Amino acid sequence: MINSLSLETPGIGKKGDLGDVLVDKGIITPQILSEAMKLTGEDAQKRRRNLAWVLYNTFKIDREILYLEVAKFYAFRILDISKTQISDERLAFIRREFNALPDSIKDKAIEFNVLPFSVDPNRTDRLMIATPDPTGDGAVTVARAFRYGKFEICYMPFSQWNDLWKRVAIDRSSYQQHSDEEAAFLQEEETQESEQYEQALEDEISKSGLVDLGEKIFNDGVRVGASDIH
Repeated sequence: MINSLSLETPGIGKKGDLGDVLVDKGIITPQILSEAMKLTGEDAQKRRRNLAWVLYNTFKIDREILYLEVAKFYAFRILDISKTQISDERLAFIRREFNALPDSIKDKAIEFNVLPFSVDPNRTDRLMIATPDPTGDGAVTVARAFRYGKFEICYMPFSQWNDLWKRVAIDRSSYQQHSDEEAAFLQEEETQESEQYEQALEDEISKSGLVDLGEKIFNDGVRVGASDIH
């Protein structure tokens, strides 16, 4: 299923600390690293996982430069489709696998920028997952929902991932429109049920003669000149 494209096979992650690598390559300054580490918390594993997120969202470090280094550091496979012709067959595969997900997982796939990309050419039971943030927990959550027994989280630059998303034509707005239409339908159904209940209640009141009884009480009150009705 894989066409001609650049697949950088994962190797062994570099020794040392990700922050130090980013500083050494001039991507961030030591001061930014120090400030970012303060924002990631005390837990060592959490700090490693959240560092890139903090650098991108708080310090506005270039997303693609940053996450490419993250992918290399943690030895994620890199999918580069910039010079690749993605076939209609590939797009149909992505669309089919995505649409097979439960709606709740589709929401997560949209939120975390996750797409099924292809079956591993060396292992037909393993699905390759494309995402611009391979370190996020969301990618793993979505990957586990596919029908394949195994998966591999792969890094794809966001610009390429976004272009692929548009070509697959699983449009966020149309998917949101579907959700909005479903919500509107449920709201309309609830309104109809409420109106039916009120009508049924009125019918029961009419059947019980309460309306006639009330009118008779008011008429009698007027007739005798009563000031109060108890």
